[in-house]
Amino acid sequence: MNRTCFPVLAGVAALLLGGCASPAPAPAASSTTPVATSTAVPSSSSTPPPPPPPAPLPTAAADGGNLRACTDAACEVRLDKPATINLVKQQTGTVRVTAIEADSVTLNLTFPGGRIEFNCDQGVRCSLVGATAGAPAMIFAVAGTGGWITTNGMRTQVVAVRDGVAVIRLGPA
Repeated sequence: MNRTCFPVLAGVAALLLGGCASPAPAPAASSTTPVATSTAVPSSSSTPPPPPPPAPLPTAAADGGNLRACTDAACEVRLDKPATINLVKQQTGTVRVTAIEADSVTLNLTFPGGRIEFNCDQGVRCSLVGATAGAPAMIFAVAGTGGWITTNGMRTQVVAVRDGVAVIRLGPA
């Protein structure tokens, strides 16, 4: 045999023997355990979330409890009991808060003589009693937070009301 053939034969033999060898061992199993993830789907019988906490009591008003600030029909006052606001400078009568409930304010707006125009919105319940020979026209209203009444160019708004405390704002319509 010739020397140049020997390395070639040795290489062919190695390839053939390598093909007959047993397969390489599988890599060892990982020692870490996979983490299971779960996305919980609420069932229809689950309890609903609790309601949000109630809004804080209305405590701040631009004019505090000073009803005299309202004589010109431009004010914001905090009330915790019935009150009468005399609109002296406006000469349009009075705004009486006759009751403050848990979530509403009862108002009585009085206008001496003459013409009256009014509009109620944001869920306000209103009624008008026309003027008679001996009594002025009156508007009775029950309003919750955000409710307002416009009368003869003046807006009376319930800024906030809760648990017997209310913030009332008077201003131009």
